[in-house]
Amino acid sequence: MQTLQDSCLTSATGRARRRILRLLSAGLVGVLLTPAVSACSNRTPIRVASQEPDGLKTSACESAYSRASIREHRDRGPLGIPTPESFEKTAQAWVDAAVNCPARRDEATVYSARAHLRAWHQKTGDDPRARPSTDLTVASSADLDTAASSMGKDAATQAAEGEDQAGFAVSVLASRTAGAEWMLALSDAHTTAGQTLVSHLDADPRPGTYSVQELLAHPDTIIDKANGLQAPTIAVVEMNAARTIVASIHAMTKTTTGFRQNGERHGGSAKQAAGDHQESLRVLTNLAISHLYLSLAFGYPDVEAAIFEPTVKS
Repeated sequence: MQTLQDSCLTSATGRARRRILRLLSAGLVGVLLTPAVSACSNRTPIRVASQEPDGLKTSACESAYSRASIREHRDRGPLGIPTPESFEKTAQAWVDAAVNCPARRDEATVYSARAHLRAWHQKTGDDPRARPSTDLTVASSADLDTAASSMGKDAATQAAEGEDQAGFAVSVLASRTAGAEWMLALSDAHTTAGQTLVSHLDADPRPGTYSVQELLAHPDTIIDKANGLQAPTIAVVEMNAARTIVASIHAMTKTTTGFRQNGERHGGSAKQAAGDHQESLRVLTNLAISHLYLSLAFGYPDVEAAIFEPTVKS
């Protein structure tokens, strides 16, 4: 049996123990809080790097290619809304990718032409009697003047010869096709493009006359000498025109003499010359796409390896 004295001792002992525990706890809390209080009292501001680390900033090429790829997958996916307007926007997104991504220019050009083709099919409902629009070719040809003045001699010569030969071939085919007045407008667009390109050269590289024997012998279908594929003759004509323009684009560089002279002639700077270069690339890319689109619309086999690979390397 515990006595009163024992009870008091026990009570006193308990109180002493609790007091000691409180003191130890307070001391421990003080130790833990000391760094936090010191940090709060530090008036030195936290500095954040103003520049992004290397590799985190998206390049113009990456941004343009990503936007075009997203549109492409959306158009062709189960959730896409197939409208001509949507396909045309995708085509323009691929133009941006072609202009900003030299290494993927051929690929982007093909995708853009295919998007234009989908837009045309959507508008016509796959009517076999429907005629593909030549508006893009006509518009691109009309915008060539700035590009022609700054693309360089070799590139302009190559493009001019290709456009002039295509214009001649289409006019010959038009003479052998009933109700082909629209082909004359296409021929004029090619010829006008060639003339515009030549107007900025010191000498006219066009031969003036071309052989008509092969065209007259094969007005409907012909073998594409680049790859051995058989296709409608007018489709091969447009494909060759597209290849020529793409080849001339590859011949252009940002340091070409033509761009420097163009910038100096107009009192411009290197920045202005670079801007002219980008605009020239866009116009020429649209011209190449317009020819490729027409070629596919006219029935050229849509075989990716056969379109540009035989004559143009990325």
